[in-house]
Amino acid sequence: MTDSRDDNDITGKVVPDSVDTISAPPVLREMARDTIPADGPDPMIGTLLDGRYLLLSLLGEGGMGHVYRANHVLMDKPVAVKLIHAELAHMEDVAKRFEREAKSSSRLTDPHCITVTDFGRTDDGTLYLVMEILEGDELDVRLEEQGALPLDEALRIISQILKGLAHAHGQGVVHRDLKPENVFLVDHGDEKDFVKILDFGIAKLAAGGGSENLTKSGVVFGTPKYLSPEQALGDKMDHRVDLYAVGIMLYELLTGKPPFDAETAMDTLSMHLTKDPPSLAEFGVFPRGLQEVFNKALAKKPEDRYASAEEFQAAIEALDPEGDPPSGVQQIIDKISEKVSKTTSSGKGRGGRITAIIVLLVIVAAGGLAVYYYQDKIQDEIWKLWNPPQPISQKVGDLGKKTDTVKSMLDRADLQLRDGNPAEAVISVKEVLEISPDLAPANMLLGHGLFLSGDREAAMESYEKAISSQADLADDVRLKENLREALKWKGPRDNAALLIAGHGDEEGVKLLADLCNSALTEGDVRRSARSALVETAHGDAVDWLTSLTADFHEHTRCKTRKEIIAQMEETGNPGFLTLLKSYRPITTKKRWGKKKTSNACIGDAVLKAIKTLSAVKTETGKTD
Repeated sequence: MTDSRDDNDITGKVVPDSVDTISAPPVLREMARDTIPADGPDPMIGTLLDGRYLLLSLLGEGGMGHVYRANHVLMDKPVAVKLIHAELAHMEDVAKRFEREAKSSSRLTDPHCITVTDFGRTDDGTLYLVMEILEGDELDVRLEEQGALPLDEALRIISQILKGLAHAHGQGVVHRDLKPENVFLVDHGDEKDFVKILDFGIAKLAAGGGSENLTKSGVVFGTPKYLSPEQALGDKMDHRVDLYAVGIMLYELLTGKPPFDAETAMDTLSMHLTKDPPSLAEFGVFPRGLQEVFNKALAKKPEDRYASAEEFQAAIEALDPEGDPPSGVQQIIDKISEKVSKTTSSGKGRGGRITAIIVLLVIVAAGGLAVYYYQDKIQDEIWKLWNPPQPISQKVGDLGKKTDTVKSMLDRADLQLRDGNPAEAVISVKEVLEISPDLAPANMLLGHGLFLSGDREAAMESYEKAISSQADLADDVRLKENLREALKWKGPRDNAALLIAGHGDEEGVKLLADLCNSALTEGDVRRSARSALVETAHGDAVDWLTSLTADFHEHTRCKTRKEIIAQMEETGNPGFLTLLKSYRPITTKKRWGKKKTSNACIGDAVLKAIKTLSAVKTETGKTD
């Protein structure tokens, strides 16, 4: 059989026939080949890993590697094996994350947590993790197929998750990425839908795990729909981030949708930070007390949540699924919130705010019991009304007779933005610019309006004009939020990164450095951050070894990889030699006398870079 792979396809290294089942006896090779088609594309299938684990078939792929169905040949026991390939193992942040998953998971013995039985590194550098193999359903698949689950089923699943977490937290392990995809439902004896918590890949060892912190400031780890406010902000966190995520899943299991979900990740994170937990009432009648349980789990401040998984589980199990629905208190509170929202958006100036506060207090008094349960929220609403953000018109200097007119027009545009009418705000600001074309605060406000209207590239141009003529506007809170959001979008991304690097503070530069120097950052974001740092004289913040190695593994096209190899050579960093040597072209004999050269397309570029960097290594005495 001839090898039909095109030399330009370098999705993986070609494994010579002589080593495709390392050390595997013939009978075991036949077992593997019976599991997959003869021309199976994955060269790892059929491999005997560390002399014990025969890889039979691919179960799935994820950000950290591949998961295989395997057999422990000495015990004749089916297992699941998670791999990181050798060429990724030298990337410190990825390898350490994988190792941490092994260490954190190995502490866990509760039946509701995935069992890890082995962890190691082979002679060629391949990292592996061996786990129990599960047969059943992923919770996210169940949700996708069925939508909202019956009340008793949802509460039973949540209670089991909390039981597993109570054990994990007791062992000093915080998951930090709980979501339906990481919950598996299996048959356990006579029990159906027995919960298994998976993937402790970004777990935090709260004790005994060493002092090194793999979470970088400014980088958000986890999944936006399930992130607690402190995770979204990159603040200090503890086991209560897991309880917040369980609260999100509780709502999703009961309603079929997460409570906070927007078109972009940044908007979703903003909802976690600013939006109150939504009401369950619109989705049906639920037991008395369930809304309060949900609200407490999703409290913005960790200290206002349940203190432990055990306490949360006790609250769930205390609910009476057959009990009476809540009284009319929630309906009163909903009316309060609605009235406050309308009054806030329509109030103009201090007089308007005083009117809004009076209206709010009258409604609260009418609400009776509501003030007792929701006093903190009501106090917050009053504080917001009394202390609104500083209007941008205060940044306007002396324009002579036009000053008061321009300030009034900008205040009107600012109010239109707060009322959710960015298109009207843009029109109002353009009227100001007709009076004073180069007015920096007007260009800043125009940028906000354009950004919210969806014209993000034009917004970047307005921001550049504003900051270039009035540097103190770079401290504008809305500007910082919008620039970070713009990093998620292809069109405005490069300009946003340049604005952050060129006009931002030390925190902004650090954000870009963290994004640039992580293999876990989305590739286009990483490259924009790197380019902006270099163009604004912050190139010393770039970790070229990590950043370019991540680029290399992300791309499989020959042309792109050759460009990356040329960049590696340009850096003069011998640290790239380990990776480059593993991609040297190797010619092997195939059947019927035919020859095959692996990595042929990038071979010349690889050899050239190896020669250059080896010379640097010799000259400077640096090691790989």
